[in-house]
Amino acid sequence: STTKAVKATRGMVMFVDGAIAQAFYSSNSGGMTEHNENVWDMGARKHLRGKPDGPKAQVPEQFRDGVSEDELDAFLVSPFPSYSLKTPKGSRLYRWKDTATPKEARAWLKENRRDPGPIRDVRILERGFSGRVVTLEVVGDHATIVVERELNVRRMFGNLKSGLFLMDIERHPNGLIKRFSFSGGGFGHGVGMSQSGAIGMAAKGQGHEDILMHYYSGIVLGRLY
Repeated sequence: STTKAVKATRGMVMFVDGAIAQAFYSSNSGGMTEHNENVWDMGARKHLRGKPDGPKAQVPEQFRDGVSEDELDAFLVSPFPSYSLKTPKGSRLYRWKDTATPKEARAWLKENRRDPGPIRDVRILERGFSGRVVTLEVVGDHATIVVERELNVRRMFGNLKSGLFLMDIERHPNGLIKRFSFSGGGFGHGVGMSQSGAIGMAAKGQGHEDILMHYYSGIVLGRLY
């Protein structure tokens, strides 16, 4: 079946504004894809716009234009039928929990030559269209450091599955941080196509054109050979 699919689409390419489109993808969108410029240091690409990853008519109205800080808690428990949810691995990647220690976070910062000293607080400064963390602030005894980009944030906390998370800071009685706890969604940066979502759409009988048109805005499919 895979060989048949490859042969049927041989030579087919996505174009945007007459040029071959950059086809970024990640494992699982978590229900919402992300604008490319919020993940990487690059200009906005019109075909790489964040959007709800599900049937348009079934996406709750409050999430149709993205997920704000105030809406994130509700989004993570929303039962809307995302394409990325009901796949063989989708359920365990779609929503997850994790923890990290201030020692782990400081060790990563020190490896990158940015030691704040003992960490006293961490504050999320900016989120993207999907609710993924774009920048956060680490307050230490020696310095306050701003960590930018979703992948850096994930690495700082011991390689979280994605930057789409709510964070709770647990403290010792003396106020020092004991542990960071995360409730999150998705696996990967969330830009472009969701592999889990593509499987979910195909399982519902949608073809490759429907899948590509859903994840990449304003593209045209054409054959080069």
